[in-house]
Amino acid sequence: MTANSLEALKNAIDFKPQGDRAGNVTAGRGTLGGRALRVGLVENRFASGAIGADESERLVAMFKVAALEHAPVVLHLDSAGAKVSEGLKALGSFRALFHAGLDFAATGTPIVAVLGKNCYGGSSMLAHLASHRLFNGFTQLAMTGPAILAAQAGMNALDEAFRAMAEAAMSPAARSRANPANTVWNGEDLGAWLASAIAGGGLDAVARHVALGARLKEKAPAPEAVQRRDLEKIYPEGYEATEDQGVLEGVGRRDGHAEAFIGLVNRKPVGASRAWRFAEHVWRPTLRHLADRIATRLRAKSWFGYTVTVRVRFRDMSSVTRSMSIESVTNTPLRSARTMTIRAPMPSTGNDHHETGSA
Repeated sequence: MTANSLEALKNAIDFKPQGDRAGNVTAGRGTLGGRALRVGLVENRFASGAIGADESERLVAMFKVAALEHAPVVLHLDSAGAKVSEGLKALGSFRALFHAGLDFAATGTPIVAVLGKNCYGGSSMLAHLASHRLFNGFTQLAMTGPAILAAQAGMNALDEAFRAMAEAAMSPAARSRANPANTVWNGEDLGAWLASAIAGGGLDAVARHVALGARLKEKAPAPEAVQRRDLEKIYPEGYEATEDQGVLEGVGRRDGHAEAFIGLVNRKPVGASRAWRFAEHVWRPTLRHLADRIATRLRAKSWFGYTVTVRVRFRDMSSVTRSMSIESVTNTPLRSARTMTIRAPMPSTGNDHHETGSA
């Protein structure tokens, strides 16, 4: 069935491979409705479709070319994750791959993913860069495979009780109910789904962050003041720090200057809830600080405005500007959820970023 979905994908986009296959990865081109596509196929040829250094390098190059061409990316993912036999080399290469994928997603150009039988670990991270995902009827998408999950729960992966739990949480039907971006393939022509998914646009990181917070039912943080010996060494002139369930933030002073810091502490694994809180602590205060600074300057001159303009300058000195107007004039920051997203083509360096401003 996996092979069938792969062949259906190739036929739908008239896939043409480019260059030699790199382990489990084949990269190439495709077209859909006259629009050029860049395509990365991760197949289960050996080692459960593991992604190693060679595979990562090929996919990084594909993302960079797609960014220069402003071409949507289509991924086929049938992989259990990183190639553990390569050790740290594979993990370091995947870090570069995920960075390239994030940079591409930040341009706003769509990524869509067709999933094979297995989509675990790093493969699942790539899948979630996509704005839309298409599951086979037996696809399993998770950061960790069933055997490890069962062991952590003190159960046997073959136990009926565990299998029922895994089916309820990880099955394609469960995934499609949890997120409208997930669709289960019914065996029909993939062309219509691909066209609709690509037309839906690229990744909206802010909307995804808000939606994840709603799913996790995160409450307003209740941080507690903390004292730490490591912070005393880093900031000999003093510091103030608070911790919210493993997310540490505060302000420290050294060499006559104050600086903000944030980090993750304690020995517990970083799960979805803590990762969400970390992101919440980072981007909202930063945006509010920028809004407060601009509002203070307006009030100092008794000025008002109703249009917010954001300009982002990249390392190659190119820039992009976006603006958004509100209903009435003001000189105070608005605490609304309205956002505007700044997207720009990723330059060839691949090191620039996507910025979002709140009105």
